[in-house]
Amino acid sequence: MSKTKTRTNQKYVSRLILKPDLQAMLRALRKHPAMTVTKIAGGYTVTDDVDNIALQAMIGTRAYLVRFNKGWFANV
Repeated sequence: MSKTKTRTNQKYVSRLILKPDLQAMLRALRKHPAMTVTKIAGGYTVTDDVDNIALQAMIGTRAYLVRFNKGWFANV
């Protein structure tokens, strides 16, 4: 029997985050049991245990353009 992964309608918000702040956030997310942090060309992707994107970060000069899933990050 195959597992069906369900995706809900997700809302995202984008912010510029300084590099040290994002690196600290990624370190914390790596410790979270439901999160998977993946380094991709040009940034990072963080997915939860059902493959919903929790965070996507695109590398900038001194900061990252980060797209947050409001379901995981309510205070963004």
